[in-house]
Amino acid sequence: MNPIQEILVLHHSHTDIGFTHPQPVLWELQRRFIDRALDLLDETEDWPAESRPNWTCETTAPVIHWLHNTSRAQIKRFRHHVEQSRLSIGAMFCHFTPMTSADEIARTLQPIRELRETLGAPIRAAIVHDINGLPRPCTQLLLDAGVELLIMGINVHFGGFPLTRPMAFHWIGADGRPLLTFNGEHYQLFDRLCGLKTAGMAGMAEGLGRYTAQLAAQGYPLDFAFLTATHHTLCDNNPPNAATARLIRQWNEEGGYPLVRYATPEMLLERLRRVAHVPSHSGEWTDYWAFGVQIAARETRISRESKGRLEAAELLHCVTGAGDSLTRRHFAEAWHAVAIFDEHTFGSLNCVEHPDFDDTATQWTLKAACAHQARSLANLLLRDQLDALARNPVEACGIEGVLVFNPAPVARRAYVRMPEEWLCGKWDHLSAGVHFLEITRERWERGEGALIGPIDLPAWGWKIVPVAELKQAQAEASLGAGEGFIESPFYRLEFDPETGRILALHDKRLGLQWIDQASPWQFFGLVQETVRDGGGRDAFFDFDWEKIPYGHSCWKPDWPAQRLAPARLQSLATRIEPDGASVTFRWADAPGVDGLEQRIKLPAHRPAIELLATFRKLDIATPESIYFAFPLALTGWRAHFDPANQPSEFDTGQLPGTCRDYVTAGQWVAVHNGDGCVTLACPDDPLVQIGGFHFGKEQQSVPRENPALLLSWAMNNYYNVNFRGPSQPDPARFRYELTTQPRFDPAASTAAGAEAAQRTEVHPVVKLDGPIEGKLIEVHGAGAMLQGIRSASDGSGIIAILSNVTDNPVCAKISIPDRRVRQAFRCGTLEQNLGALMVENEMVLAPLEPHSLLTVRLLIEQR
Repeated sequence: MNPIQEILVLHHSHTDIGFTHPQPVLWELQRRFIDRALDLLDETEDWPAESRPNWTCETTAPVIHWLHNTSRAQIKRFRHHVEQSRLSIGAMFCHFTPMTSADEIARTLQPIRELRETLGAPIRAAIVHDINGLPRPCTQLLLDAGVELLIMGINVHFGGFPLTRPMAFHWIGADGRPLLTFNGEHYQLFDRLCGLKTAGMAGMAEGLGRYTAQLAAQGYPLDFAFLTATHHTLCDNNPPNAATARLIRQWNEEGGYPLVRYATPEMLLERLRRVAHVPSHSGEWTDYWAFGVQIAARETRISRESKGRLEAAELLHCVTGAGDSLTRRHFAEAWHAVAIFDEHTFGSLNCVEHPDFDDTATQWTLKAACAHQARSLANLLLRDQLDALARNPVEACGIEGVLVFNPAPVARRAYVRMPEEWLCGKWDHLSAGVHFLEITRERWERGEGALIGPIDLPAWGWKIVPVAELKQAQAEASLGAGEGFIESPFYRLEFDPETGRILALHDKRLGLQWIDQASPWQFFGLVQETVRDGGGRDAFFDFDWEKIPYGHSCWKPDWPAQRLAPARLQSLATRIEPDGASVTFRWADAPGVDGLEQRIKLPAHRPAIELLATFRKLDIATPESIYFAFPLALTGWRAHFDPANQPSEFDTGQLPGTCRDYVTAGQWVAVHNGDGCVTLACPDDPLVQIGGFHFGKEQQSVPRENPALLLSWAMNNYYNVNFRGPSQPDPARFRYELTTQPRFDPAASTAAGAEAAQRTEVHPVVKLDGPIEGKLIEVHGAGAMLQGIRSASDGSGIIAILSNVTDNPVCAKISIPDRRVRQAFRCGTLEQNLGALMVENEMVLAPLEPHSLLTVRLLIEQR
């Protein structure tokens, strides 16, 4: 251990897109803050070097906004201070929730290229403040973007941090590469330590003395400390603080010890490079703050579905080339809305304390609008692309066929719904009216229209079925339903017709019964969790701001929980349809909700269990959660989930100290042992608790004594700031798919999650005057998955992100069936070509190491 010789201070405006101000105001304020930073740097250029202030733009989103709304003169000033190493930019677009996919993260890193070129900023460090974690695929994407350092500044309000802090370590990515990481203190701790609001020099001496003594006591090994500062008046979304700069100068000139020096992220990087030994740690960095996303369950579902439809539309656009510059702008706007919705501030700082404030309503409305804007544009773009694939004219009457499109990476036998009129060839086609199909589509989801099928579709494939061949589906003889059971070729579900309790789920292929029959919780049963005796949010967390910024745990693991299930079955109905056998339960007196209806369906054509729950949430402002329970007859179990769509092992595959009470799934979670594996695809709800009800326990490891209880955490209002207000009295809909396998296979679970997330699309075809079937792309190789695809930013080809979800290396083979691949390149995250890839017989050979991501550029042309 070395005595602290110097304290480095990173000065920044913490970026919350919302929270303190309505979002349009925030963007304008952040623009002004950068202008004020330029003034401050100009004004202090003649200060002594050790006291001269620096400024760091923590994230790229405000800088891009400033850049697109400023003058050449201001850009010149910005470049000047970058050249003087006094002005820096962090690599992350904003501070995200863990709902982001690897493809979305890669998209949001693209501004780095423009900012490096235009402003001369090196952007060698990513700064992640406030939020409690980051999906592990970020390590690969950051390294491939030329980012060498990750700086974390976790806020332990309702949270926690891994290992110890402060601490430098190499975070080993899933691909085995290290990312230098500084697990720093709570952002703004310099202001708090020094009492900058009131205490002056005396407070600075007392605070820094106490802090350096604390570092010595915990064996901190470095001879410098690193802290961050925002503004003592308001810690979030604030301008540079000239008063702090004057105080630091006074401290240094009066011989204060240790020396306090402003630093940029690049300066910290250089210091850490000199450290002789930096330990390495591997594992997923799960985020305690993740539970906030289900305070906006409806918008979260809408946003997640919009991502899937955007991905489908962009795949069509990349291969067919349909659209113009406005189309590309719409894609950019849609993905921007997705990113802003996935940013971590869902609402006002007053959301719980003052839900009736107009400002609270304004900030939530603007946040929710991001999900709805993304949905609107995604639906329009997908309809436009399907219209182009169908080769429809601008205006026509009648149709000759129906286009059926499978956007999923797995072949499927599809049953689809469509208007009865289509069977008669009736349709008034207007290109301006394709968006109207979305209203019809929602009706189909509720069982309206004609059911057609089965139609066999390849992965990423499509067929045009002539109207004359559109036949209403006929019931499969292998389906069964009766008193207390439904049955498919793959499963038999048994239930008590009086109480509605699910008694057994028999797997015909594997010879297993999957439900823990001794569990007090119903399979797919709703559970309401509240604080016993009407307690508040302080029942599970101690809101002591004298402790929180200093990293003290404020969780109350033994908080008194009350959990209730629906009291009475109102009705039960079984049904055999051509595509499956189903049972529908309607419940009376369901706690916390009204009109609870649940359907369990056993499809005829594939080994899956489809689950759907609908209800209207009651307007409850006191602390409350809604779960759906899946008690599984699996002992000695393990579990995996897919943060950012890459498999990771629950508990043992996480960094010590990260959140094990709940985790965020990209698309699925799998629980398994030596007997078999259950995969739950959760397209609408990313939050899961694995092993039992765990909120607030701050577990360092998860006990496995009992059979596995898997919980989909559908809704909650536990967070007291930062997210939507204390209640969400909205219509709610949650869809899941459960599949079973003889053993855990990450590729099979990934495929199941993708199949549930990407549903079959249908579209009218006016004339049958071209090909009637095709595939957009092919990806071969065990465990090789397509994470995303987009047109290259420079217009040269298309960019695809591939991943290997397995423990073994694989050579992925990629082809575009209706196009010739002329050349292919391995790329960095920012689309820079790094080397040519071999192309054989118009198929690209892309080697993938275990658990790795690979960005590929494909140059294609017409055959």
